[in-house]
Parts: sequence; C-alpha cells; structure tokens
Amino acid sequence: MDYKKAKRLLKRNRQGKCSPEELALLESWFNQVVKDLPEYPREIDYATIDNELKQRLHPLYQSKPRLRNTSWWIAAASVVLLGCVFAFFQWTNYAGDNEPRKFVDALPGKERAELILADGSAISLEEAKAGEIAKEGNMLIKKVANGQLVYENGQSHVEQHDRNRPMGMNEMRVPKSGQYHLVLPDGSQVWLNASSSLKYYSHYEPGQPRVVSLSGEAYFEVAKNISGKQSVPFIVKTADQEVQVLGTKFNINAYPDEPVTRTTLTEGKVMVRSLSSNAKKPLQPGQDAILQHSSAKASAGDLLVETSDTKQALAWKNGLFVFDNIGLQALMRQVARWYDVEVEMGGQKLPDERFSGEMPRNVKLSQLLEMIAIASNIKFKLELVNGKERRLIQQK
Repeated sequence: MDYKKAKRLLKRNRQGKCSPEELALLESWFNQVVKDLPEYPREIDYATIDNELKQRLHPLYQSKPRLRNTSWWIAAASVVLLGCVFAFFQWTNYAGDNEPRKFVDALPGKERAELILADGSAISLEEAKAGEIAKEGNMLIKKVANGQLVYENGQSHVEQHDRNRPMGMNEMRVPKSGQYHLVLPDGSQVWLNASSSLKYYSHYEPGQPRVVSLSGEAYFEVAKNISGKQSVPFIVKTADQEVQVLGTKFNINAYPDEPVTRTTLTEGKVMVRSLSSNAKKPLQPGQDAILQHSSAKASAGDLLVETSDTKQALAWKNGLFVFDNIGLQALMRQVARWYDVEVEMGGQKLPDERFSGEMPRNVKLSQLLEMIAIASNIKFKLELVNGKERRLIQQK
C-alpha cells in the first residue's frame, strides 16, 4: 500500500469510518514500515498516535500537551504514519569529501562536572569514585553514592588548619552535555544545567552572607541559616544581576548567549537587583524576573516581572524538554548545550517557526530532530569534523 492510500485510511480511522478489512490493511502497512523502529505495543490506536504527534510538537499548536510520559514509539511511529515530513535527516560522518560517510548521532547529556579547588587543582567528578575526594580546612568534600557532591564538617577527622588544601573559593564547572547536583557547605542544594558554572566558598563564618556566582543555569533550594536572631542572606550573582534570598526555591537562567536573564521563583521570596540600573523587584511564587542583558541593544538593564511558566522553566531539572511557543533559534541553543554540538544555519534566514510540546531529555539527538522536522519541515544534517567536533547544519 502506498503512502497516499495509507494517509486516506488514517483519516477514515480518525473519523471512525474504517471497516475491519481496512483496519487490518492499515495495521499490516504499519508493521511493514516500522519494522526497524524501536519496540511498540501490539495493540495500535492510530487516532491516539495522530493526536500524540500534535500534542508533542507542532508549530503554533494551540492546545497544551496532555500526554507526558508516553513511550518514544508513539513519536517514532508518527514519523512514518502521519508523514508531515517523509524525508528524514541525512546523518554523515564527515572526514573529507572523498571519504566514506557513516551514520553519526549525539547521545543526550548525563551527570558530569569538574570541581576546581581553592589551590587550582581540578577533579573530574565523572571519573571520581564515591567517597572522600578532597578536604579544605576542616571541610570534607565527598561524592556520595547517588553521584551528588556534598561538603561535610570534618574537624574531628582533619586538623582545622590543614594547609594541604587552602580554604577558599571552589568552582563547579558543568560542560556541554552535562548536569550536576551539588550540596553546598551550608546545606543548600544546587542543580546545574549544561554549560554552567558556580563559584562558592567551601566555608562561611557564622553570620557571613552566603555569596555564590553563577554563569549559565541552576535551580536552587536554599537552606535557612540563622545567626543569633537574624537570618543570614543567600546571594546569587550573575553577570547582570544579584538575587538575595533567605530560604527559598528558584531557578536562574543566565546563559551569556540568551537575550535575557530569567529568574523563576517557585517557593518563598526573593529580591532581584539589576547591577547596571540598580532597579529592584521582589518576586512572589509563580513570578519571573526578566532582565535584559547588558549586551542587548535596547532596554539593557531593564527589569520586568511577569507570570512564570514554571513547568517550562524547570523542565531541564525534571528531565524534559518543554517548549511553549518557542522560536527555532532559542530551541537550537538548548540543543547545542545538551548534545554538545555546534549549530550552523548556513547563512540562511531563520524560518519563522514557533514550537510547542514536550519530550524526554534522554532521547538521542536524531529523535528530537525528527520531531522538529515533522512539525516544520526544517531538516538538518550532523557532521563529525576532524573526528571530534559535531556540527549540526541546517539544510537548504
């Protein structure tokens, strides 16, 4: 059965008009064309498949995604069944024009980071085994069984004035295609997204403000800290702003290549201050503070407050891609960071496409790009340059 006939039968099935014979024909065709795709259930509901594709990723699609945890087979089957784009991506392993080309893909990111200690030494946390990995002053730095990094007061185990590791500023660096969970010396928890870094002290004196510096994106769950009768503030600095909190939960997206720094509050209260204009805005849960980067041509330093899309802001921490009317350029910046690829648009004018939908972040790059192509007919090819750099190129 050819594709046009299958498409007609799919439409009849959605209208509830397929005869048993037509359903049998449709299922036979389905089994033939998806034989090389991942496993799928034996019972097939084509109407659900059609609806799922629309809910997952479709330009300017108005309704919100409703099916959150469905398996990839639905989306993969939709690539074949719905045929919004019947041509798939050209995946190449590029070493030269005259050399053979092979399939290449990019795996999703995983837990990986590098810890830079006060003396400048670096520790790969991906390679480090669980247990004590360093000590600074009276602080023990440990990687626990679930992979997160924690700081513990180890004064009973090491000399308080241990000079082997001078106490001072530490830095957590998360590369592209990585993320990491860190417990700071004061008990506050931080989740760092790909291509992000956090600087912080390995120890704070009683009553001393807890100051950290962020580049990139992180989610914070700040522990309350009381000194005497006063709460000790927790301050997050980025290149353009300062956020002061006492005990709360919030997300900061401060990537240098994004047009704004976005602070999303989920619990408690924070005060956001623009470093360039000194404007201050308090936030309530469910609100965003949006700060134009100082490099922006217009409205640099302006600080606005608006209702937040918490689901979209925290999607990365919850293992999801969530898009809500997002432009192609913004979408591809997320792709570049999470899959560690360089994106080239080939000098072309970016298509005026907007995307809405969601899917897991643990899928391969090819699977995500198939969904983009389904929704927009925008195609890419992935090239491996010099055996190392992965370059994603929009095709003309």
